[in-house]
Amino acid sequence: MPSMVMAAHNHDGGEPSAKPAVALVAPVVSHPVPDVLWFSDSPPFQKKAAAAAPAPEPGAQGAQSVEAAVVDLGERAQNSTNNKRLWLRTGADPARAAAMGVATIASTIRVLGADGESWTVAPVSDGGRYLAEIPIAMMGFYNAYLTQAALTGDRLEAQVAKAEVLKGTCCKKGVDPEQEKAISDPTQPMELVRDHMPDEKLFTRLVSGDKINFTVTSFGKPLAGAKVTFCSQQGWSKTVTSDDQGRVQFTLIRDYFPGWDDFKRLTKQTFLITAEAQTDTPGMWNGQEYRSAHLRTTLSGKYSPSPYDYRSYAFGLGISGGIALFLGTAIYLYRRRRVKPFQEIRFNEQA
Repeated sequence: MPSMVMAAHNHDGGEPSAKPAVALVAPVVSHPVPDVLWFSDSPPFQKKAAAAAPAPEPGAQGAQSVEAAVVDLGERAQNSTNNKRLWLRTGADPARAAAMGVATIASTIRVLGADGESWTVAPVSDGGRYLAEIPIAMMGFYNAYLTQAALTGDRLEAQVAKAEVLKGTCCKKGVDPEQEKAISDPTQPMELVRDHMPDEKLFTRLVSGDKINFTVTSFGKPLAGAKVTFCSQQGWSKTVTSDDQGRVQFTLIRDYFPGWDDFKRLTKQTFLITAEAQTDTPGMWNGQEYRSAHLRTTLSGKYSPSPYDYRSYAFGLGISGGIALFLGTAIYLYRRRRVKPFQEIRFNEQA
């Protein structure tokens, strides 16, 4: 398995020392880095993966047998009680991102648990689409990483598609606080770490109007000057720059405006966070030195309409109903007052 080594720097500004400072042990692939890649926990709408390539012949380079697609997870797989499914997408716009074909990228996913234990999962085909099924037994947060890197001349191109996976509940009490914390992998060349809400615990529910904070890291250290873009499902986007601590903040805007009859308070909108940075930090890749690096990482999430949204809808419907009732009552009383009671008059024409 290829590994990535960043050279240590002397404090006097001299040449990097030969002793490696950080080693990347996550699965990586030495192929040209494609467009923006990210994980989604919802299946794409396409019937076929837009980026899928014809399956290679058995025995050919890049071919993957059925046996190779099944990872032996030992006791972890046998004791697992829940599988989380992640589809790989390509494209910076969540609404238009295509499904990635499993034959296009055959690299495995590294999964990291809150207890520090990690394992790998091989992708499987979901109608030709790249699908990762992650067995999870214990409560808590987990991270899934797909890391790709390539050396072009003396420049390193690296991309990390990350997904934060949760197995939790809103009802469980006495949970170990360590299970509720956001986790990160110091071996990743670049990563987005979402700060959890104070009362989030093991039940994540983001709504429009919430302010969410992220920390951009590179090999476990905050990365300043990274360009971080938020893109909503409806295509609205905003780009900010990470500060000296690698931190950025976004507000989840209201991006859901259906008709009153079509409003669904349980609907969820997808958002995508993409971070990119150019660095002049030298290092080594597969035994070759590079002078600069272009790093990219992605992290997606979902949020629902704010409770104030559907309360305002209910309030508006209540006012409309009250006005309709008032007008109906007024019209009824007005018409009743204009109705003349029946009177019978008898007269004798011969009188």
